Amino acid sequence: MLSDLSSSDEDAPQIKVPLSKDEALAAVQRSKVLKGLSIHGQVRVAALLRRCSYQPGERLWSGQEGDEKRLVLIESGEAELWLPEGDGERFVGTCGPRKVLGGLFAVGSASRQIFSVRVPDLEEAKVLHAWEIDSRDLEQFESLFNASDLTAFRRRVLQDVRIQVIPYLQRQLACGGVFSRYSTLFIGQLVKDMDLRLFEPGQVIFKEKSLGRSLGILVSGSVDVIANGRKVFSKSNSGQEIGEAALFETGYRRHATTRCSQHGETLMFLATRDAFYACLAKFPEEKIKLAEQVRHRIAMTVMKEPFSMCDSAFLHLVCTECEVVQLAWPKAAIVPGQEEVMHLCYAGDLVVETESEQVTSRFAKKWEMFGLKAALGLHSGPADYKLMAGRQGCTLVRVTWKAVEQALMFFPDQLPQLLELAGLKEVPPNHPFKGKETLVWDIIQPLLCRVFCTLEIDAEFCASLAQNFQAAVYDAGCLIAPEGVANDAVLLLISGEVTWSRQGIVTFDALAPDYFDEFCLFAERHHAASLTAKSTAVIWRLHRSKLSHADTPGSRAAHAQTRAQHVPSTEACRRVEQMTEEMQELTQEIHGKLRSNMRNMKTWRRFNSEVLGLLSDNIFLRTFLPGQCIFSDGDTGEFIFILMRGRVEVQSQGKTSFLEEGVTFGEMVLFGQTHRSATITACCLCIINAVHKDLVSHALRAQPRKAFLVDHKKAKSQPSRVRGTEDKALRRTPKFFLAGGTGRSGRLGSHPGAVTAFDGATAVPEAPGAKLSAGGADPTAAAGRNTPLQSAQGDGNEAACCLPTADAQTCLGGFCQHARRA
Repeated sequence: MLSDLSSSDEDAPQIKVPLSKDEALAAVQRSKVLKGLSIHGQVRVAALLRRCSYQPGERLWSGQEGDEKRLVLIESGEAELWLPEGDGERFVGTCGPRKVLGGLFAVGSASRQIFSVRVPDLEEAKVLHAWEIDSRDLEQFESLFNASDLTAFRRRVLQDVRIQVIPYLQRQLACGGVFSRYSTLFIGQLVKDMDLRLFEPGQVIFKEKSLGRSLGILVSGSVDVIANGRKVFSKSNSGQEIGEAALFETGYRRHATTRCSQHGETLMFLATRDAFYACLAKFPEEKIKLAEQVRHRIAMTVMKEPFSMCDSAFLHLVCTECEVVQLAWPKAAIVPGQEEVMHLCYAGDLVVETESEQVTSRFAKKWEMFGLKAALGLHSGPADYKLMAGRQGCTLVRVTWKAVEQALMFFPDQLPQLLELAGLKEVPPNHPFKGKETLVWDIIQPLLCRVFCTLEIDAEFCASLAQNFQAAVYDAGCLIAPEGVANDAVLLLISGEVTWSRQGIVTFDALAPDYFDEFCLFAERHHAASLTAKSTAVIWRLHRSKLSHADTPGSRAAHAQTRAQHVPSTEACRRVEQMTEEMQELTQEIHGKLRSNMRNMKTWRRFNSEVLGLLSDNIFLRTFLPGQCIFSDGDTGEFIFILMRGRVEVQSQGKTSFLEEGVTFGEMVLFGQTHRSATITACCLCIINAVHKDLVSHALRAQPRKAFLVDHKKAKSQPSRVRGTEDKALRRTPKFFLAGGTGRSGRLGSHPGAVTAFDGATAVPEAPGAKLSAGGADPTAAAGRNTPLQSAQGDGNEAACCLPTADAQTCLGGFCQHARRA
């Protein structure tokens, strides 16, 4: 029987109202989970349902407490799922109408709630209306079903949880681990073929010495890894992989037993080897990544034991440059007289022959190492031994000094640990890496200058911050920083190439050296865009939290190891905080100036307020140092640049000009000009807002009929060819001068013969016989060079804000017809 109780208190979190049996049964039959029950089962569930409501921000239950047994069927609104982990919770996803919450606990599959559930606390969040079976009715819930109905119900509930968790699993796999280098499409297809399993406490998941056929990915709970009857370690973090070698090694046997912890159930995805290779068959391009991954995995497996004292990121980079050699009998890897390199025996039969008074031979041990001193730069010359494959062949990992040296360039502090393997406590005076330890700071120093918009940072100051940097290496295809995820660090790209993407609208490739997320130093923020490694990338992170806790006792002990010639780390951190405050004030000033002045800039003034608002909200500030090239003649163009601070030099075909604050340049990419027509270099410290052409295209597509304010008469009266800012500056130099001091925005620059240029300055043509200055002197002739002129969009260049897309040109009418004719 259904209850007729109702509540008159509108503020109560649960509001019970009169129900009818038909309404409850209709709700059950709309649910994908519950409609799979028999008719009798559906009627029994409907008889227990009560209507309830939850306000935005209200928590239904906590997965950490896990003692509240309820089953909720959502009718309207949304609920958030959070996964308890350590002292906090990790967001899983949202559930909408017709979804069942708390099903695993309700049907007895789990002894606790797996997820925490609450209603979103957002401005647009709605009240969650649902049907609920409370804990009192659930006590007799299992007794209402026969065994077959209950088994089917539990299976359908677990399948529904799988559907809810799949998007979360895709994010986890893309962020790190075995599958991080693969494309999102491949990961999405692979996840669809994974099976979600719920293991009881103490249940064996993988057995030692059994044939490995699947990989486990932990969702919730914990597992114990047991080898030779002894517990080795436990895993409890969501997203951790277990037994991944089963996917990559043929005939792999488990090295340990994996068992569900006694503390509670474990929820885990299983990916079989057959499903993995079937998915690879659908994505042939991913097979290259698999081959690289297998090679890298073999190198890491054989090197992590002897090089255990080294930093994992450094070892990862060394393994990236290693070579895996497959030898068949009787081929040799190295013979006497051949230049020695290091070899490590991974598998198979390797015969070692040494020449002394008599030739002796033996079989190498598994993971045995040869030629260590050659790989460490301590020996250069021929080998005095021979390595040859046995009858069964062998697999070797080959490591050269060049590979180690390249990794040391970005991890110079690892050299002492390497030399300890050879029994050395100090770096020999004649070591080939001697004197190169500080080369990495020659990369970091200009990057930090650009991050903090200052020229007062030197290499010694950077080295004093060594303890505050965190280095990481990412393989091609790996996600470095997911957009929107919390972050308090600036990212310094010191090697490799990455792809920067924001909301799937703006995407471009960036080469080292470069920097990202500098605004995260101001406050607790998030990644402004997604960063994905396009090649092997080395990233150094400077965390705001590490700088703010520089004076703690633990950090003082760590900083005591800083070399005496460097500034003390705590003082350096205080200086960084001061520069951060100055940078925050500067960027806020630039943001405000850009938002207020963009309407008055000639390039942008014909855009409506909505488009300008979108462009202003997506500010992408870049800092360039004196002498740094912004772009070169012939480069592929993707950005339009607004010069907010500083002065730049324009060079093309032997001509030179200058651009000053307020100028927009590079705008010809909007016309489909794919390559730059000039080289532009920063003359001093310059701060530039870079507007990607795809962002402008997105703004125009959002409002195709209202994006521009067009003066058709003026457009038709200017048949001259559309030219870019830098092109016009160079062409008009010998014929034009600014109305110095009398124009609306023109003024003389501080440089001899230079003219300050603003986007919107007025160029005055030279009349025949007219004097170029009040004194009658021609500054160009006197100086013997071209006069750097203002290079704002001149009269008739209003068309520079058009795009070569069909929808944008249609909305502009005759204005864009002029641009197309040009």
